[in-house]
Amino acid sequence: MMLKTIILVLLSAQIYANVWNSTRKWNESDIIGFKNWVSTSLERDIFSSKDSPYYGIKTDCADAIFAYMAIYSLENDLYFQLKLDHNNFIDNNSKRFDKYPESERLKKLIHHIGSSAGTYSLAYFNSYPISIDDISAGDIYVTEWRKNGALNRHAYMIKKFLPTGHFELYSSTTPVKVRKLALRKGMPLHLFESSPWGFKRLAPHYLINKDLIDISRNQYAAKKSWGKNFMSKLSKRIATEKDSINLNLKRRLSNICDMLTGRESEVQEAVQYKEEISRCMNSKEYYEYSTPSRDNSIQSAMTGLLVGWKKIRKSSLDQVDKNITSALEYFLGKSKDQDAREDLFNICPLVIEESSFTMRDFFMLKRSSKISSNPNDPYRMRWGLNGNKSSCPKY
Repeated sequence: MMLKTIILVLLSAQIYANVWNSTRKWNESDIIGFKNWVSTSLERDIFSSKDSPYYGIKTDCADAIFAYMAIYSLENDLYFQLKLDHNNFIDNNSKRFDKYPESERLKKLIHHIGSSAGTYSLAYFNSYPISIDDISAGDIYVTEWRKNGALNRHAYMIKKFLPTGHFELYSSTTPVKVRKLALRKGMPLHLFESSPWGFKRLAPHYLINKDLIDISRNQYAAKKSWGKNFMSKLSKRIATEKDSINLNLKRRLSNICDMLTGRESEVQEAVQYKEEISRCMNSKEYYEYSTPSRDNSIQSAMTGLLVGWKKIRKSSLDQVDKNITSALEYFLGKSKDQDAREDLFNICPLVIEESSFTMRDFFMLKRSSKISSNPNDPYRMRWGLNGNKSSCPKY
């Protein structure tokens, strides 16, 4: 009897130490099941909604994708394993989190992964390339590029296909924090160069072998053949409906609106946090709550849209909805009509200080250096309105 008691205690301790208990390993059907889960169940607020069981998980782009696989594994009692780097692995049987309550272990596991692995590990160790004819929802796109001498990397999850052959892409970004996932309609922004980057399929490391890695490399042959036209040719190849200037403009306007509404959430969080701490933010906090990259990206997307519109308005107005034409003419500054302003506002109904705030408002205020990315500045100044700048140091 005493021996049985000791065994039960030891077994209980072993169970308590796991992040979760798994009953089997992933197999090929689980890869399909995961992709179905992404397309039907993954929501943008999975980490940011207080109603979500996964609220409070902090992510950047790679962390978020690793988190999806961990969550799917937990919900289906599957053995989860990642290769963090060339020499280290982690799985759901790790004992490093046993000091935390069971409800906190998944979050701690994901945060540990975030501090130990990134897009490099995602591309090299925990995914495999797929044929361009086999890309589907639940697959990922991961790439790296250089800008001003600096190496950058990013990863998207494909949520679904649009009939035009474009994607709905979910992603997180830096700095690592709790956030609603960004949505991009279209193609990924940066073209991959070669293997192991590009369109990949996520899988636990123990399933990835040489046969899978070599199973299809036709995207790399296509990249070499199509060059800079890779994404446009790919979208046409998988489209079930012809794209149009009108649909293209709608996607670009939708992307800019999502960036602006995401910025509003970031600014609100910064203002609330500043009120809570009642002091200047330190360098770490400043980095977490400032928005220079986001603000520049919004301005860049707006500039690209307006450059395109200048060409379209000269020859293709008959292919564009009247309300979009009206909105973009106001955005461009060619129309001062209040109905046109209303059309632009209706595309992205953002309200700042109880007044309508349009894309053109942001664009013009950013161009005149009035938009503030400083998280210590008051809410009004964050949106380019009159106010007193913070005396806190900038980092």
